[in-house]
Amino acid sequence: MLFYFKQSVFWLFGYLAFFCINADAEPHLKTKKWVNVSFISHSTGELLLDVFRPNDSKKRPAVLCLHGGFWAKGSKKFMHPLADGLVEKGYVAVCSNYRLTDVAPAPAQLHDVISAIHFLRENASDYGIDSGKIGVTGSSAGGYLAVMAAVFDSGDKRTRPNAAVGMGAQTDLLSPILKIRQF
Repeated sequence: MLFYFKQSVFWLFGYLAFFCINADAEPHLKTKKWVNVSFISHSTGELLLDVFRPNDSKKRPAVLCLHGGFWAKGSKKFMHPLADGLVEKGYVAVCSNYRLTDVAPAPAQLHDVISAIHFLRENASDYGIDSGKIGVTGSSAGGYLAVMAAVFDSGDKRTRPNAAVGMGAQTDLLSPILKIRQF
């Protein structure tokens, strides 16, 4: 099992490297933004995302950016600086909220990320996204969700990212540090 996980991680990073080589860096272009776009509605309210892209008409790879916060706090706004950097490198960057644990228990957060990916694929032409090149990244809890979105098989290929990078992702949920915190 560990072999397959390592092999998956290797290929995911390789695909992200492919994105890096093929994304056209154009820092001189202004950024076009869509803010507070609803991508799914739950009984607890609508979930929103912000889309940032170079202000041109090229189809570009997209990166979904997920905030950290131990699944209990945080906002898509925390990922705006990363989004700005990705746009300068030629990507469409999307910062998304997900339901926090005080509103919905796990695995609701993963379902929200999967819904965001599905929304981006289905609405790719509206935002100039190459629907065949959608990656996901996040920090801390967002990194965990990014990695889980890549390895979780929902049965629908449209919900799976083409690449994932978890930055500081909590992947050892049996860690003694995590047992100290109460959920």
